[in-house]
Amino acid sequence: MLTALLIVAASCTQEPPPNPARQAWDALQQRLSEAQALHLEAVVVINDSEAPAEEATDFRMTVVMALAQPGTGKAHLAGSMTGPEGDKEELVMDFLGTGEGIYYVDHEEKLAMHDGEAWNGSQISFFFPFLGDAWSFGGLTAEGWELLPADAEHADWRGIRVSGTDFLMEAAILDVWLDERGDLRRASVPMGSSSRMESEFSRFETLAQVDPENYLQTLPAGYEVVGPEDEEQSEEFSLDGSLLPAGADAPEVTLVGMDDVAFTLSSLRGKTVLLNFWFFH
Repeated sequence: MLTALLIVAASCTQEPPPNPARQAWDALQQRLSEAQALHLEAVVVINDSEAPAEEATDFRMTVVMALAQPGTGKAHLAGSMTGPEGDKEELVMDFLGTGEGIYYVDHEEKLAMHDGEAWNGSQISFFFPFLGDAWSFGGLTAEGWELLPADAEHADWRGIRVSGTDFLMEAAILDVWLDERGDLRRASVPMGSSSRMESEFSRFETLAQVDPENYLQTLPAGYEVVGPEDEEQSEEFSLDGSLLPAGADAPEVTLVGMDDVAFTLSSLRGKTVLLNFWFFH
């Protein structure tokens, strides 16, 4: 009887078997956290599976990045956005790490705008929220991991589905595919109720040790530099442009979320709100 009780007790304290999907995900995150440099090339496409044909927008961009910690290197994005009526807008974005900060460079306006001190605080990380805390902000807080069915064209790839909450505290599901070396090859990121950002990687390389000075970038000559001191505003403005006294309540605003549901600013009173300002030019 005593032996049977000991066997039952031992089985109750036994750890659950390892989850291979979580092991692969954790290995990727560990690799990214230890990397001093990151090189990648990818094609990024944003699509909406539920958008009617007359409202569909085609967004695709090629991304080439050679970044070093904490804030040197370059990310170049070039592509286009085509509207439902065939109107096409060319998109070019450069992010330069000068060692004194990250700058978004607007070549059309000849502006170099301060975009944070490190890569994980730059707008560039919006495109790759799965690159870990060292390289991205607002990533997924993982709560569940499972393996995806084998890829018909790439039998040696391992697909991982990670479920959790995004930086807006909304439920999200992220799919990533790794090759036999553990290099990132494909990723699918949610962007609202029916939109997803699909990335295909032709290069993914992490380096444990580099000289960050070899990645230093210089801002283009003749461009106006908008530094962090220019971004700090000492006065508040209302929606009509008039000044509001310091400490005054913000005016009422109606906003539309990524789920297409309208809500008012006052409805968020008492809740924690994260404001993330970003734009495409």
